[in-house]
Amino acid sequence: MDVEKIEFEWGTEYRCYVDEVLTSIILQSGGTLYFWNDEYCRVKNKEQDIDMIYSPVFGLRFNTEETESSKKILWDMFLPGLKAQPTIEDYPLLDSEYHHLMYCRDLIQ
Repeated sequence: MDVEKIEFEWGTEYRCYVDEVLTSIILQSGGTLYFWNDEYCRVKNKEQDIDMIYSPVFGLRFNTEETESSKKILWDMFLPGLKAQPTIEDYPLLDSEYHHLMYCRDLIQ
């Protein structure tokens, strides 16, 4: 497995390749980890004790205890993004690559 690391001002993205095929993406931003593969998206936040998986097939599942505060955080912050990009096929790779190139260009100038 090959791992490509891309640094952003707001976080770090790791792209995992097997035989030059992109198989998963991990995005770390602050205390939150996002994971995408071809089946689901997972969000884990240690500070707020949230660990959940969203897939188009099974919907939303909590891996931690589902509390009222975690449901509110889910609805307010994460669910719209999870539904918009539930798998790696829906992840905006071109946008991400473009923003990374512009970020690198700005560092050089």
